[in-house]
Amino acid sequence: MKHAQPEVRLSRLTMAALVVLGAVVVAEQGVRGRQDVLRHRAAQVMEQALVQLKDARIAGGLPFSSDDVGKTGIIGEELTPLVTTLGSLAAKRMSLDPGLASLAVDLLRAVGVKEGDVIAVGFSGSLPGLNIAVLSAAHILKLDPIIISSVGASQWGATEPHFTWLDMERVLFGRGVVPFRSTAAARGGGAKSNFLLEGGEALAAEVIRRNGLAELTGRTFSEVVQRRLAIYLKGAGGRPIKAFVNVGGGAANLGRCDQSRIAPGIVRRLPPCNTGNEGLVHEFARMGMPIIHLLQVQRLVRQYGVTLQRPAGGLSETRQNCPTGAAGCS
Repeated sequence: MKHAQPEVRLSRLTMAALVVLGAVVVAEQGVRGRQDVLRHRAAQVMEQALVQLKDARIAGGLPFSSDDVGKTGIIGEELTPLVTTLGSLAAKRMSLDPGLASLAVDLLRAVGVKEGDVIAVGFSGSLPGLNIAVLSAAHILKLDPIIISSVGASQWGATEPHFTWLDMERVLFGRGVVPFRSTAAARGGGAKSNFLLEGGEALAAEVIRRNGLAELTGRTFSEVVQRRLAIYLKGAGGRPIKAFVNVGGGAANLGRCDQSRIAPGIVRRLPPCNTGNEGLVHEFARMGMPIIHLLQVQRLVRQYGVTLQRPAGGLSETRQNCPTGAAGCS
């Protein structure tokens, strides 16, 4: 009998350990379950956004681009006065997949962003689909984004002069799809706008005016970056900014460096900017802020194993004017 007591104690310890392990498993499943719900809801918001934007384009009497084979209303023309850089039609089509809103939820949660947190967001007109994905995720996660956008776009982005990214954003806000929109906007590029066709700069300025936003300008590239940084800090009102999300290849956000060296997704290590002026990502990195960089859509999908809801979103598309990962190409 003297030897039975240790066995009983061991049995009780084993049972206690199993109970604790079971509780941990249940808790983890609960967390994963909530994450899945958030991911699904973000994708639903993005679906709604795409429906509303298509409806707005039709209501405005704007024709669809001949390259917009799915009649989404989001794919722009290859060349208009608002085009600033080369682009990939495949990337534009794939960026409209609601699975990318789910990815945006995953990335924001992975860097520790929580409900009520302030995030800084930089959009361009190049990848409106990814912009919508970020807005959808921010809405579902109940974040407070401070958004600065630029009008200029790469080929097949938000290149329609009467349906630019700022116009799309205004529609989504006005129809109650998302509860926020840009605080300020720039024409495109850094200190000097870089439109491929004459008239683009004046047209972009008019787009900003009609959307009722303050236009960001600057005499030097450094001044452009610092003005944006000041807007983010002022918008935060003393609250900590928990992450910086960049969509596209905007020079003010990424700097005049070799942008292709910045891997898409969560930026674990920012390569040094030895070939030009630093951008907002460098400013925020020095503050110790997490950075999420959304560009190179096909690489993003492969890297994070995104389950596409529309697998035919452009993977086989051949009309791509720039090499994969090329700087300033999206």
